[in-house]
Amino acid sequence: MSGKILTDLAPPLIDLIDSYSDLEEVSFGEQQNRFNFVTFTYLKLVLEYFSQIVLFIDDLQWMTPVT
Repeated sequence: MSGKILTDLAPPLIDLIDSYSDLEEVSFGEQQNRFNFVTFTYLKLVLEYFSQIVLFIDDLQWMTPVT
């Protein structure tokens, strides 16, 4: 599950973590929970290896439930 969410978010990660099958359809709230869990777990993993990380998040004003 987590691999598919990450590769949907950043397709170049397929080269690193392989491809995954599609996820089952769930409600918007459950999708948001999955995304949050996987994103924070991935960041924790990266931060265990690297002591510092800089995140550049652009266009957050366009992030709505519709898109």
